[in-house]
Amino acid sequence: MNFTLPAELAAWQQRVRQFVRQELQPHDAAIEASGEVPAAAMVGLRRMGLFGTNTPTAYGGLGLSMLGSCLAVEELAKAHVAFYYLSGVNVHIGSKPIEFAGSEALKRRWLPELASGRTIAAFALTEADAGSDAARIRTTARRDGLAYYVLDGAKTYITNAPQAGLFTVFATLDPSLGAKGMAAFVVEAGTPGLKVGRTVEMAAGRGSSHAELVLESCRVPAENLLGDVGRGFEIAMRSLDAGRTHWAPIASAPPSGCSISRWRARPRARPSATACASTRASNGCWPTWPPPCMPPASSPTRRRGATITAVPASALRPPRCRS
Repeated sequence: MNFTLPAELAAWQQRVRQFVRQELQPHDAAIEASGEVPAAAMVGLRRMGLFGTNTPTAYGGLGLSMLGSCLAVEELAKAHVAFYYLSGVNVHIGSKPIEFAGSEALKRRWLPELASGRTIAAFALTEADAGSDAARIRTTARRDGLAYYVLDGAKTYITNAPQAGLFTVFATLDPSLGAKGMAAFVVEAGTPGLKVGRTVEMAAGRGSSHAELVLESCRVPAENLLGDVGRGFEIAMRSLDAGRTHWAPIASAPPSGCSISRWRARPRARPSATACASTRASNGCWPTWPPPCMPPASSPTRRRGATITAVPASALRPPRCRS
């Protein structure tokens, strides 16, 4: 297998690397101190097209392959993580729901805005009791005549919510249907009934904002529905797959160290994180093993279709959870 990059991608990688070194890394310490990304850095990110690396050229993006997009993300990851959260998140979970399932009118209206960085998008899926197990969301959507849907509910940990001009909101029309009852909607910031709530303080990642999102009788035009009712879960997972692909180069790139230092400087965050991780079941999988619902070792059972043999609980390893 040949791992040599094509000449055009190698040139792109070098161009982004030079940009990161010269125009982004010098801002790392200031972002860590202030929690804000300087306007000059935002101008550079827009000039380089980093808000739309994988967005098709027909809609204002660079039209790069996923490999080309990941090469850019790998270089971005060598600077402060805030740069990725603003631009990289915009490329995949910010714009992909519209690219994958939006009408042509929605694509023409919003994808050029997002690819240029003039508008930041946020992906509103996570809720207090529905993280990895997205089919458990409780935000509701109901039809209001032929022209509107009305959304009610609350989201949390929504990346870029304070800066976002556009939200993809996932809601259920019938909670009893689980994943099959979900739908996705494009909701513009400023829509009556849509409010960005409190900012959620994170253990690391200064300069990137995460906040709650509250929807109270929020009326959304029916044409803002992405795809069909019942496709919301599929759209969410497909978009997240693009995002997860980008996390691989982030993990492989050497960090600037700023975010690590923030974690060390925030001992108050650790007890809260530990308590949450120790008590919350996500996607049907428990953080401690065996889970409270585990039958005695003498009683073989089936979980997720796999037989658990009667062995001492200490010898069991937790089943692999879907992410």
